[in-house]
Amino acid sequence: MQIYDRFSNSAIPKTRMVSYSIFKQEQKTNIQKYILQLLEIHRDGLTCFEIADIGNIRVQSLTNPLQTLVQSKRLFISGIRLNQDSNRNVQVYRLNSNAI
Repeated sequence: MQIYDRFSNSAIPKTRMVSYSIFKQEQKTNIQKYILQLLEIHRDGLTCFEIADIGNIRVQSLTNPLQTLVQSKRLFISGIRLNQDSNRNVQVYRLNSNAI
């Protein structure tokens, strides 16, 4: 028997919404761990596009985990690079040596 949230306008069962929120949090944590491991190898830093290319992850899936890691001071923005594909300046992320 599925439990529905009677107080919202959603027809999605509450159990499914709870399961999805747990999944999203675990996915974000796994992506953060992957980014940290990748930047340990690439000490000169990587852009969001480079991380996406290496890990075969969508750029949209990286923006929130990268922002969270920067806010928690585990990463820092070390500069900018010209992205060859978009011809735009993009941020370069590096590990914060104090947070390792």
